[in-house]
Amino acid sequence: MAAAVPAAANGPGYPPSNQAVVISNASTGFYLQTDTQNENRPQYVQVWYPWPLANEGSGSVWRLKQKYGDHYVIETEPIKNPTPACLTVPDNAKDNGPLTVTNCNGGPAQDWIVREDGTSETYTITPAGANFRQWAITSQSQNYPHPDVYVTLKHFTGTNAPTNMRWKIDPRSAA
Repeated sequence: MAAAVPAAANGPGYPPSNQAVVISNASTGFYLQTDTQNENRPQYVQVWYPWPLANEGSGSVWRLKQKYGDHYVIETEPIKNPTPACLTVPDNAKDNGPLTVTNCNGGPAQDWIVREDGTSETYTITPAGANFRQWAITSQSQNYPHPDVYVTLKHFTGTNAPTNMRWKIDPRSAA
């Protein structure tokens, strides 16, 4: 029997799930992409511009699969590789280590909390592990807009992450 998905999924306050999406930084507009713009693994994740659907979107189109509540697995959309790769927290994440995509294994390093910041239609993406409270994904050059830099975790204070740690999650548009 398939697990039931809460009625609120894809509703107000929830990101689009179970569909192809582009994830872009709310501050810079740069989008999340694998380092070599493909679905190979393992590899680092970066922010890039100007067109996420170059290379048919391979490595820059994602799919959020809801596990429960606001917990998701974030995987590459299978475009050139039929098996998706999953966004993964590396062991050195708190030391500015880049996030990676690896084989999907359902483990805790691939469990992400995706929460809307108020009614802004932007989301903070944080690892679900208890030792990552108030850590969120951002680019390594978070203090100035710069593409082609790795995506990492940074600590934030307060109830909402700053804009440079918020992400728009939009359904993939036509090429």
